[in-house]
Amino acid sequence: MNVFQDLSVLAPPWPANLVAFVRQMSVFQGLSVLTLGSLLLRELTMMIRHGGPQRLRWFRSGAWLAAMVAIVRPDWVTAVARLLGIQRGADLVSYLAFLAMLGTAFYGYSCYVRLQSQVTLLARTLAILQARQAPGVRETDVSQKDE
Repeated sequence: MNVFQDLSVLAPPWPANLVAFVRQMSVFQGLSVLTLGSLLLRELTMMIRHGGPQRLRWFRSGAWLAAMVAIVRPDWVTAVARLLGIQRGADLVSYLAFLAMLGTAFYGYSCYVRLQSQVTLLARTLAILQARQAPGVRETDVSQKDE
């Protein structure tokens, strides 16, 4: 089977009459496009208003846009899946969701470990400062324990 035969589904996403295309969408598609479109618009607005690193905002904007395209044109997802050697678009979406959740779990765990390390360092520093301020403790006693 030639995978390039499926590329014909990558035609423009709407017919000449945009209103007819919108009327063909299901209620789920319409609500999803409205929700994802508002999230995309919010991300783009926040990018314009705030300076600084924007990599996360670009990533989220791309995710919202990809989700919108996948909902409006599910046949495109199937075509991309077949190009990758996967038979169904739903399988590709579930694989990508699994990889995203796995990446999020690893990232969350690394943040947790880093935070625990910072809390430990803070507790040690606070303990040393409180020991130096305690009544009846001489500076030489604390400095000998530090070494």
